[in-house]
Formats: sequence, C-alpha cells, structure tokens
Amino acid sequence: MEQTNLKAVIFDFDGVIADSENLHFKAFEEIFRRYGFTLDRETYWKEFLGFTDLELFQEAAAKYGISYGTSYQNLISEKSEIFMDVVKTTSTVYPTIKDFVCSLRESGIRCAICSGASMLDIEIIFELDNELTGNNLAALFETIVTADDVSRGKPDPEGYLLAGSRLRKSDESLKNSDCLVIEDSSWGLMAAKAAGMKTLAVTNSYPGEILEQHAELVAPQLTPELIPQMKKIFG
Repeated sequence: MEQTNLKAVIFDFDGVIADSENLHFKAFEEIFRRYGFTLDRETYWKEFLGFTDLELFQEAAAKYGISYGTSYQNLISEKSEIFMDVVKTTSTVYPTIKDFVCSLRESGIRCAICSGASMLDIEIIFELDNELTGNNLAALFETIVTADDVSRGKPDPEGYLLAGSRLRKSDESLKNSDCLVIEDSSWGLMAAKAAGMKTLAVTNSYPGEILEQHAELVAPQLTPELIPQMKKIFG
C-alpha cells in the first residue's frame, strides 16, 4: 500500500468555515420570491445544498419550469447583492476555526479552500469577520478555489483536483492522497473521494449517520484537539 502523510487540508467554506448556509438560503428564497416561485427550506437543504449559484438556478428552472426572463449572470449578481445585505450584520465564521487552522499550519500542514460559493461571497464573509474580530483568516489559506474557477460543481471532483494542482505548484511531491478534505455535505465528500483525497465530515449541516458513509472521520466541530485523529487516518 502506498505510504501517505497528512500534508494538506482543503476546507469547504459554507457550513465548514462559516455558518452561512442559512444565509444563502435566505438570499435564494428572496430572489425566487421576486420571480414568482416559493423555495422552502426543506427543498433547499434536500435538493440544492452544495450547488453553485449557476447550477441551482439552472436546476430549479429545469425541475420546476421557472422562466426567469433574465440572464443567469444577472440572477447570480442579484443573489450576491441580497446575500451581501443579509450577511453584513454579524460574523458567521465558526469561533473555533482560527485556532484550528493556525494549529494545522504550526504542525506544517498546508491549508486551502474549495467551495461552491463565489469568490465574492467568500470575500464578503472574510472581510466582515476581519472588521469585527481583526482575524485576517483569508491570509491563512494558500489558495481558494470557488465556483468561478470550475465548470462543474460538487459532487464532480473538478474543484478538488484544481485545489490539489495549485498546491502542487510549490511542492511537486504532494499527492492527492496526502490531502484531507473537510466537508459538511455528502456531495462534497463524494467530490473529495472522487479526487482521491481523504475525508472528514463535520456535522454542522447534516447528522453524522448521513455523512459517515463517505468519511473516514466524523466530528461535531473543528478544534485543535482533532488533529491527532486526522493524522491517524493516514496511518
């Protein structure tokens, strides 16, 4: 069996770094209301969580026969404006994240992000958190792959393959199997597995019994005390 070591951790963003899934739902709920369609929370969580904005608008149009009467790019821009309004009042970054990421980096483990959100949405949350707490979290991640960088969202592995490729630019010896992905959904975990990476599921959005079939490790939150268990996954 090929020897692997934990060299890099790649984080999903919504539901892993930031408690922002509900804010995305509120933004989508409002924009669909404007176009005469009701999006309920159960449908969003069951059918659309983890989709890129473009994929969600396309899938909803196909599945429910919605005619927007405008371009998808206009819909995405409009949704981002709504998201900016709903997110700007409070920091949504999970309180344990900074210590967790700093502990990983102190252990020589590199950190990156691979998200189905847009770069603008991620920047909004990081900038607000920095204003409120002084934590410059964005600087702790070597690369950030977003929906803007890929043509196919999760569970397709394209995003994680791109994250691994970017990390390899400064360490050609890094293998995908040296990377651990942290996700909050089955779609994200499946994408990571398809990219040949190890997986850790955090139960911020779904219960552990749903996620455990796709993950080597399941945890209720991300704290530095979890790191020894993460290393054990690699033998």
